Amino acid sequence: MRGLVAISFALGLLVLGYVGLSGGWPIWLVSLFGAFALACIYYALAGMAVVAIFLRAILAMLPIGAAAGAIIYFVISRDVLETEETRAVIAAIVVAAGWIVAFVTGEMRKTNLEQERRRDTIRAALVEIEQILAATAPTRWDDIAKETKAEFEKDPDYVIFVMYAPQFSVLKRLIEQVEILHKDQIERVMALYQLLDRIEEIEERFDMEQFKSLPWQRRQKVVLRYIELQKKVPTAAEGAEAALKDAPFWGLLRRLR
Repeated sequence: MRGLVAISFALGLLVLGYVGLSGGWPIWLVSLFGAFALACIYYALAGMAVVAIFLRAILAMLPIGAAAGAIIYFVISRDVLETEETRAVIAAIVVAAGWIVAFVTGEMRKTNLEQERRRDTIRAALVEIEQILAATAPTRWDDIAKETKAEFEKDPDYVIFVMYAPQFSVLKRLIEQVEILHKDQIERVMALYQLLDRIEEIEERFDMEQFKSLPWQRRQKVVLRYIELQKKVPTAAEGAEAALKDAPFWGLLRRLR
């Protein structure tokens, strides 16, 4: 669909340029329309991933080309070398600039791939956090705590059953590679992870015989502590979600695939 739009836009530009040329427009303006049309056609044929390569090359060439041009101008303006020597120096500067552009373009590509990996991991973690919020935020934990107290007082052998436990496998992987997070994100993401990790540990103990053999008062205390931790999950999840969405700016090229 995007390719068809790009081709249609390119054809419109070509028609407009032809009409403008017939109408006496400056040649540079018509050429500009033609260049945009060719760029649109190239985008439709090659895709943005290939176009992004040229954009990165241009971004690398701008500062390096400017620096190389300044050095060449300095060499020519001093007029301290013979003609052949000047040509050799200029050729060496151009070759060196080309090597630097190639190196910078490669490093930009590596950086973009690393940023893309970070974005994908964080995006998956955000989806998981949103699911945790959807599962825990509507729960009225204060009412559940009161009901649990009443059940234990009514029946000391009351057994708790956890029907649903929050899944946070992506969050675990994110913590394992915490270096991909910005320093302002780490604290709130770690707070949510540690909270969910404590809850998971308590849930595992619910099925242990040691827990089931405890006096009912102690079992009740553990369960109420579990409910109190669950009550904190929505707030911690909202904090982690806000931190992950407040990502550092990586530049416009990060969106190019």
